Amino acid sequence: MGLIIAVCGAALKRPWLLAPLLAGVFVRFLLDALFALGPSVSSPVIMLNTVASILSTVAVTAIFCELWLGDGRHLKGDRLLSACLLFLLPYPLQLLVAMVSAPVVYVLLGSGLESRVLMPLILLQAAAGKLVAYVLAAASALGAAHRDEHPGVLAAWRHGWSLVRGNAGFFAATLGATLLLQETSAYFLRATVLADVFSTIVPLIGCVAVTLEAGRSARLKAP
Repeated sequence: MGLIIAVCGAALKRPWLLAPLLAGVFVRFLLDALFALGPSVSSPVIMLNTVASILSTVAVTAIFCELWLGDGRHLKGDRLLSACLLFLLPYPLQLLVAMVSAPVVYVLLGSGLESRVLMPLILLQAAAGKLVAYVLAAASALGAAHRDEHPGVLAAWRHGWSLVRGNAGFFAATLGATLLLQETSAYFLRATVLADVFSTIVPLIGCVAVTLEAGRSARLKAP
């Protein structure tokens, strides 16, 4: 409860946090609209949409992180760039996870299992992929918070990852709750504007805001 209060208090002192949140929602709408209006759903179109989605997510997350670490009003170009690199760094690993998990989905779809058995398995696989992304984002956020002590993007990210590993129980609880909240909101708000809003806001709060406040309040054990 104390951590939740600390997160709310820090958010109230940083009104500009709404800017990246709203920008993230707008970009999601824009990309979906451009994808829907495209001449055809071809591989280049899908790849372009995916790259644009990744870059916009990285930018929004980095801006949110920098506003949270700072006074909530000003951004420094060099620190914002390093934050972008920190949040972009885990994407090759996420791509590898996706490449490994995709054949599993095809196997399940062709297995002949009943839908009541098949759908929970597919949803579980998708949830596991999101949880991996959340864990990596938390490591990037902690790396951004410790850049001064660990210069260099790789050194900072490795330190953030060591903090995540050393506090596995804490992150299992907080990121698991983040995933549960996002999936619940997506289920009840599906195909609505609020669904897109929650899908942007919830991961930023759970992976970045809660993580940074936990580190700031000495709730995390040093590696």
